[in-house]
Amino acid sequence: MAEILKLTYGTFPKTEKLRVRIGRWERKILSAKELEALIQEETDQFQKLARDSGISAFTDPLFNWYDIFRPISLLSGGIELGPLTRYGETNTFYRLPEVRGELSLTASPDVYLELKENPPLPLYHIDQGPNRLAFVPGPVTFFHFCGNIAGNNFEAFSEKLGKLYGKLLSSFRFQKVLVFESVPLGQHNLGQFFKSVDPENVILVTTGKLEEKTLETAGKKFHSVVTNAEKENLKAAAGHSSIPGLALIDAHNTKLEDPKAITEKINALGKEHNISKFYVTHSDYLDFLPRKIAEKKVQLIGKVGE
Repeated sequence: MAEILKLTYGTFPKTEKLRVRIGRWERKILSAKELEALIQEETDQFQKLARDSGISAFTDPLFNWYDIFRPISLLSGGIELGPLTRYGETNTFYRLPEVRGELSLTASPDVYLELKENPPLPLYHIDQGPNRLAFVPGPVTFFHFCGNIAGNNFEAFSEKLGKLYGKLLSSFRFQKVLVFESVPLGQHNLGQFFKSVDPENVILVTTGKLEEKTLETAGKKFHSVVTNAEKENLKAAAGHSSIPGLALIDAHNTKLEDPKAITEKINALGKEHNISKFYVTHSDYLDFLPRKIAEKKVQLIGKVGE
């Protein structure tokens, strides 16, 4: 029997109450301080859901992030917000980060601060104890979705982004960080980015085909590389991380998976590939689902391995 750790991450659906309050704040009916208090309250409720569900590790639900690039872009010198842009093949939109100069941290991300086009900081509201994770969009994803006006190549951009993240994360006490890649890593050289963000403390969430030679460029083993159950992907993840992760819960489908069936699948994969410990998680962040379904997905992840 494999040991199964449970992971949930990324943007979580907001309650209707929070959506209404954000709308009031946007119309200047509600103060930023009042909105901040509600964000903290709802984050605490999410943490309780995660703990009560038996989740081993989780990130902030990012209730004050309009999109996965926005607050980091606003904290960075050298990035300006561009037009609203469709996020991949989804029905969601983000403000295009336009890279116009050197990246630098312009404010403290860990204290209250009102921002011009985003709910207020701090960047994260969860407790920073063991198994709580910081969340950042990965270098391949950021490069793919930004407007690279300055004309950096990937390695130059990722080095600058890594340094920015290193300074940003040093403001917090998180022991580990989840680096979220929503596009395939391809054959990018990750070495420049991971000079500033230690792979041994990283859960790297990936999608699509994994190339072992790409993971090798990080220079060290990751704490975890999350992938699908495809044989070659799992082999690459297991070879380049201490605890491979499996994305077996569909974040784009409201159907609720069977925790027993997932447990059986993980145990079979563990036996086949001689792996004794896994993370299990979802295939994307859960904000694409209705709130009640997202909560049930978290609860069923907690039941895997029981």
